[in-house]
Formats: sequence, C-alpha cells, structure tokens
Amino acid sequence: DSETDNFQLRRIVSESPEINSPRFIGIENPLKNILNSFQMREVNRNRALEFNFPFHYKTIVILDIPEGYNVEIPENFNTHHHMINKEFQYLQNAEIKDGKLQVQYDFFLGKAVYEKNYLQIKSFFDKSISSANQNILLRKN
Repeated sequence: DSETDNFQLRRIVSESPEINSPRFIGIENPLKNILNSFQMREVNRNRALEFNFPFHYKTIVILDIPEGYNVEIPENFNTHHHMINKEFQYLQNAEIKDGKLQVQYDFFLGKAVYEKNYLQIKSFFDKSISSANQNILLRKN
C-alpha cells in the first residue's frame, strides 16, 4: 500500500481597488505561468518528451463579489481539454453562486516521460494555454 499525501492550501487574498483600476478588478488564472512554461515550439519531435515528474494542480477560488461590481466571465471560459488516454487534463470553470464567484482550475499530467503523440500533446498544451490566458473581470457599476 502506498499512502497518498494530500496538500491543501487556503489563501486569503485581499486587494485594494486602487492597486488595479478603481473600476476594474482582474482575476488571473493561478496556473497561467505553469502552463505557459509548456509551450512547445518544435513542429515535429523525434525524441521523448520528459517532464520533471507527474503532477496534479487543483485550485478553487471562492470570492465574495464586492458590492457594486458585476462579474464578466469570458464566453468560452468554461472548458475541459484532455487527451484520449486522460494522462493530460486541463479544466477551468467559473460560476456565480450565492453571491460569490467560484472558479476552479485543474491541471493533471499523468507521467513524466512520453515517447509518442508529440503533435497531440502539443495541441493539448496550445489549447490549454489559450484557455488559461483568459481573465475574469469584476467591473464596477
């Protein structure tokens, strides 16, 4: 039997509207920089792709919507990209529930070395990076 370590971190983030624009507050994807580090620039690749290790990042953000603000979620924000074998998965989802903005970001990489399917893997990362670069905006009325 192997034990599974579960690590959960709760962060409370507070920002003054003066840091951004007094009329806008942007919510950036916390996995954006991680995903952007996986840009694959080679057109074709004849050797294995090697990652440092398999991993799973899951972040759930629950934010009280400040009074006088409307939430703007990009039209195609909610998405789930995965490869056929489910060893690569990226999901992002946002909804407003009970006066709170709830956003989930989930990125899973199943193993460290991939011998085949470079073009499928590249396509997965291209789509996932594009999705992760979308921001949610809180706009003051």
